Amino acid sequence: QPRSRATMQALKSTTIRSLQTVAKVAKPKMERALEVLVRARESIKPAYPTPEHLRNFKLSLMDQINFPVYVSTIFLYKADGNVKADQISQCLKSSLSKTLTKFYPLAGRVKDDFSIECNDEGAEYVEAFANGFLFEYLQKPDQNLLRDFHPFNYAESPVASNGGPMMRMQATFFKCGGLAITVCTCHKLIDGVSLGIFVNSWTTTARAGNKEVVPRFVASTIFPASESFVPLPLHISPVQANSIVNFPYYEAADFGWKPVAPDFSKLFGVKLIMLMDTNDGRE
Repeated sequence: QPRSRATMQALKSTTIRSLQTVAKVAKPKMERALEVLVRARESIKPAYPTPEHLRNFKLSLMDQINFPVYVSTIFLYKADGNVKADQISQCLKSSLSKTLTKFYPLAGRVKDDFSIECNDEGAEYVEAFANGFLFEYLQKPDQNLLRDFHPFNYAESPVASNGGPMMRMQATFFKCGGLAITVCTCHKLIDGVSLGIFVNSWTTTARAGNKEVVPRFVASTIFPASESFVPLPLHISPVQANSIVNFPYYEAADFGWKPVAPDFSKLFGVKLIMLMDTNDGRE
């Protein structure tokens, strides 16, 4: 009987240890939140100075009525084992500098309600690193994380006035080698079609392509700015709106490594029409 008690005690201890082991194995791992760390921030200037006679860029009537808010587009790229992050970053910066020579207003600053001062101060370029993997993000898109892919805080600086850059961008490198390129442009100067032309020119330069994309700045000639224009008071709170737009960006945004189009259908299931009070006294 004493031996039986000892045996039972041993079995009991073994069972407890086994249950503890199973509990440790079965305990789900806490998912680590994806974090983005900014490593560098600089201004990319045009490769060649803008000629003196092009220093004052006239806005068109359509440009005048647009608010100087930033509009952003994010391009996602899978890992390419043949290209390192430093090489990609250098390619992006050097090709951007060359492209800004042709798109010189994007390297300038808002002067007044009628013009852009093309002073070659440059576009803002931010380099950042994410501690996770791109495919994990694509499987579970996080709307809140999109703000970390941006080179600035929308709540703090949603507009390009007060000397802000006309173009700001961020290259975020993932742990797996994937890449997110966010391009933010001032809506007063560039619309969706114009952005597509710029991206096409930038990527062609990066690939050392033979087809040169040259912009034509003729809007102010066709739609001259109004000298009696009175700007509306800019009392608009920052708003984040997400949608899938059918511009052929993903065909143009080929730096030599093809972008991957994310499936945001699980995240953004509705399209919005947004009405905002601008406090201008009009209905």
